[in-house]
Amino acid sequence: SRGSSHQSGHRAVAWWQFRMLDVAQCVAARTWHGAPVRFNLTLHDPVADRLADGWQGVAGDYAVTIGSASEATPGHDPGLPTLTAGVGSFTRLWFGVRQPSVIALTDGIEAPDELIASLDAALLVPEPQPGWEF
Repeated sequence: SRGSSHQSGHRAVAWWQFRMLDVAQCVAARTWHGAPVRFNLTLHDPVADRLADGWQGVAGDYAVTIGSASEATPGHDPGLPTLTAGVGSFTRLWFGVRQPSVIALTDGIEAPDELIASLDAALLVPEPQPGWEF
């Protein structure tokens, strides 16, 4: 509509951004005192295609345990269900931006319904509220 008599525009500004840079460390920082939740994580990271040397992002396969001692180790356990996500979606899930069941509907994560229900319980945390910048 630029230049027309009905011109309109939109602008979006983000004051902060969450993005996992170390999956193992982020997972290890979380504890859950319910029944442990174990799953495979297949994580996609679009930055990996744009980096030349050094750090290559966080893409890969991880075996994840959420429990009293949580961990994410590189690899795949064939006996576990698999959650597939991009790093942005998984970061939002992990930090409580939205419940896993909501992110599964709106943000491109894929996992069996039973795993999503278990993650809803294990990752129930208050929505992140970074401070005002003034």
